[in-house]
Amino acid sequence: GKDRISTFADIARREPGEHLTSAGAAPDGRRRTRGEGSVLADAVSAALAIDAETTSDGVCSRLCKWLVFVVGATACSASRIVGDLVVDSTRHALREVSLGDEAAYRLSDFPLTAETLATGEPRTVSFLDGDVDPAEAFILRELGMNAVLLLPLHVGGKPWGLVELYEMRLRRFTADDIVLARFLVTQAERRLAALGAEDAPTDTALALDATLQHVLVDEFQDTSETQVRLLEKMTMGW
Repeated sequence: GKDRISTFADIARREPGEHLTSAGAAPDGRRRTRGEGSVLADAVSAALAIDAETTSDGVCSRLCKWLVFVVGATACSASRIVGDLVVDSTRHALREVSLGDEAAYRLSDFPLTAETLATGEPRTVSFLDGDVDPAEAFILRELGMNAVLLLPLHVGGKPWGLVELYEMRLRRFTADDIVLARFLVTQAERRLAALGAEDAPTDTALALDATLQHVLVDEFQDTSETQVRLLEKMTMGW
């Protein structure tokens, strides 16, 4: 269970934005500590911060930061679905914790992830459980984690991305954790839908993003305004 019960009356007594930093961000590099504020108030602050983002990368980044803080996890990643590929997009972790290099992997190699996206239902994996999916167990060991909560991102009724909430401690994500995480993911889905197709990268752009590490522009002084806008779109979120 959570540390204390909160009602909407508690939130109503707060000044607008009281729980946010100047940028509307969750406290970076740490997780919630016991007795630290109201879970419900933090969830509302997170929803407001997510709704204030103006790009899909911004929405995913804000979502990951707040999930780590509010749920009390170690790290979070948000990926995009490109055909049969899951392409790493955004990551956030506690200080001195790494999720490795960004990569792309095939859904067919991870049946539990594919099931999560197909059904729209979260799935949990923990080494405390006797029967652990072998593919997910491999990733957990590679990252030095002991548990993961898989959350689908659906936009327009279709799989748009995947959120993975990781825990280094030996624990299980509880039903309360899942409800809280789904609430924030739902806010992100609504914001992504509201941003529409203009901000959404194409499948080609996402595939390139998974392979390119830098772009060298020769004779930049001759670059036109149109070409600059194209470069900005190519490198959005880098």
